[in-house]
Amino acid sequence: MKYYSKHIGDFATATRLLSLTERGAYNELMDYYYATEKPLPANLDALCRIAGAFSEQERTAVDKVSQQFFEEVDGQLFQAKIEDQILAYNEEAEKNRLNGGKGGRPPKPRENPLGNPEETQRQTEKKANPVTSNHISKPNGLDKGKKAPAAPFVIPDWVPTDTWIDFVTMRKQMRKPMGEAAIRLAVRTLDDLRSKGNDPKAVIEQSILRGWSGFFPLRGDFARRGSNQPLRNDRSAAAAAIFGASSAPSEVIDV
Repeated sequence: MKYYSKHIGDFATATRLLSLTERGAYNELMDYYYATEKPLPANLDALCRIAGAFSEQERTAVDKVSQQFFEEVDGQLFQAKIEDQILAYNEEAEKNRLNGGKGGRPPKPRENPLGNPEETQRQTEKKANPVTSNHISKPNGLDKGKKAPAAPFVIPDWVPTDTWIDFVTMRKQMRKPMGEAAIRLAVRTLDDLRSKGNDPKAVIEQSILRGWSGFFPLRGDFARRGSNQPLRNDRSAAAAAIFGASSAPSEVIDV
């Protein structure tokens, strides 16, 4: 991203208790996050190189804000607000790309700036007697000057239909409805997460539960469930450890 919006009031409220050095460190980390459109590394040395922190005071500031404003998942630091803005930016870019592929906006009709009466009369006659498709011969029923409309995007079979519909409904309730560009981008992100071992259904359910408008790597209980290890088994084992194998319930229901 070359640009991102920064709400000064929200930033001031969130950083009111930070020192000048800590606020500067947070700004540097945010700028890098937006510029690369990738989560930050969880390694302190790497974060300090990104922020340009060399003194002990600066390194302490980087360490503090990284723990306060970011969430660590699999060696990376995420922030939901930044991810939402990156997602919105990419959705808009994808929308513009699709519109460009369709020819962009239609050109405006040429005007008659000189007020030539003959030209004005010709345009008036053209409007009164428009040329219809019956007056133009088209080979094989197609107009050579126009491209065939692109086929609508189809959701892949590996995307769980019911869960996907719930996610789309949630986006509408958040006043962030999904157009074709957003759907393409979301499926692409979901496929990338799937290739890294994240169960698509669990990824979508995680976003629905946490109110996220995008998809992220599984974390916590969702990570265990997405790795084909049912939560019920984990909780049964924990119950057995507490109560003893003989008194442990045979099944723990996840409410």
